Amino acid sequence: MFAAATRAYQDAGVSHHDIDVFVSCTEDFTEGTSISDEYVPDQLGAVMKPVHTITGDGIQGLAAAVMQIQSGVAELCVVESRSKASNVLTLPYIHQYALDPIWERHIVAHPAFLAGLEMRAFLAHTGVTERDCAEVVVRNRRQGLLNLWAPYGADLSVDDVLVSEPVADPLKALEIAPTSDGAAVVVVASEQRATDARNAPIWVRGLGWASDSPTVATRDWTTAR
Repeated sequence: MFAAATRAYQDAGVSHHDIDVFVSCTEDFTEGTSISDEYVPDQLGAVMKPVHTITGDGIQGLAAAVMQIQSGVAELCVVESRSKASNVLTLPYIHQYALDPIWERHIVAHPAFLAGLEMRAFLAHTGVTERDCAEVVVRNRRQGLLNLWAPYGADLSVDDVLVSEPVADPLKALEIAPTSDGAAVVVVASEQRATDARNAPIWVRGLGWASDSPTVATRDWTTAR
């Protein structure tokens, strides 16, 4: 987190002293540590400053920062999102908390099992083939080789993917994203501050996210609504 923050501040041309508000995306379950947001201020340079904690992902943190800027609460925000999945010994059980607690969680279905069912339904409905899916893996892993910080870049062939270990038919080992530890820090500013800090800032034109059905049983498995 400290390394990511240092690079972000240097890239934006700001100091941690300049930041008005910090937003941290963290969740105790996926950190493997109780009250994990206590580890945030020192590493970000946020001691004695407001830290807004969100138990969600980075896009929700970015939205929170934008809303605080638009409301006039702050002119310069920092969003931090991280994963320390290696701390968690029972990660599949943690993922089960995403399932409906009354009808589904007690099934003790591994996330990959549900993904395999969904993939089978998708292939049957669309006519997409397993080879088509393997080509996506090949392309994405090769793109990872172009990113210094991507943990699983690889030069794979379609056949490499297709003959990898079956996990939940038709889902194979190389089609499942491995967990990784990492941190991302983004500096978000008002229009005036962004223009002052950088010659070519990246502008936020809009933000949004949506969820599908909260239960597996009521979800349309053939389309991504």
